[in-house]
Amino acid sequence: MYSTNPPPLSKAGWIWLREWQHKKGISDEDFAAYLKLHINTLGSYDISAHTLTIEKLDNLMATVGEEPIVYVINKYIECIANLRRFQAYVNHMNSYNPQGPM
Repeated sequence: MYSTNPPPLSKAGWIWLREWQHKKGISDEDFAAYLKLHINTLGSYDISAHTLTIEKLDNLMATVGEEPIVYVINKYIECIANLRRFQAYVNHMNSYNPQGPM
């Protein structure tokens, strides 16, 4: 059975923040400074970002603007839309009967 639930925002959001960081060519040291946390914490968040706080995201926005947050939100909306399309497809295939109604 396929899961049609979106991933937790903390996990997916952190992955997309790191993706944004790499697309912009920002070093880990600078990224940690933007978030106002120790560079070792980046590695911890790579494993589990459940302790990532709004305050850290606010620090990031105060430094570089809202672009990374908008990037994450757009990626999350895209993920949810893709999951919903997949769910609709799976539901359609589950109700499909090639021999017609019984």
